[in-house]
Amino acid sequence: MAVKGCELFLNLLHLWVRGLLLAEQDLGLGDEQFDVTPSRFA
Repeated sequence: MAVKGCELFLNLLHLWVRGLLLAEQDLGLGDEQFDVTPSRFA
């Protein structure tokens, strides 16, 4: 049960981080603040 909760938490965290990165790129800030390519998180 604890393992399932941990997996769910990590999945939500992953989606949240990816969403933040996409939002940064949409605002035109991604390239300036982060040297991260979307392919790394795909």
